[in-house]
Amino acid sequence: MKSRCERQVNASVYYLDRRIADGDGARPALHSDSESWTYGELLDRVKQCARKLRSVGVKRGDRVILTCPDSPQAVAFLLAAMRVGAAPAPVPTILTDDELSFICRDCTPTAVVVDEARVERVQDLIRQLPAVPEIIL
Repeated sequence: MKSRCERQVNASVYYLDRRIADGDGARPALHSDSESWTYGELLDRVKQCARKLRSVGVKRGDRVILTCPDSPQAVAFLLAAMRVGAAPAPVPTILTDDELSFICRDCTPTAVVVDEARVERVQDLIRQLPAVPEIIL
């Protein structure tokens, strides 16, 4: 029998599917100032976000930058990146253009998840990259 370290464990499955299997689907999972999601709702959103990531070509081992304000949707994309086997790279929204550009060049993301307020800034920065990642709003 393989140890837990030897088995492949998907954090998204561990944190969500396990809770649903234990009957916690209707229990609150996330709260924000404007909304609250149950574990079931969060799992549905994570699956939606995972489909979106796959549709733009994100696959196991790829990097996904997340540069958006703290929100349930940001958490859903973080868990979705894990669910598809990608490596999520949460990036603070307060970084300068130079700092964000450095991170993009360094990690060569396949996709960048960004909110509408920052999309133009991010588009300008990633145009300078050798391989331009997909932008997801």
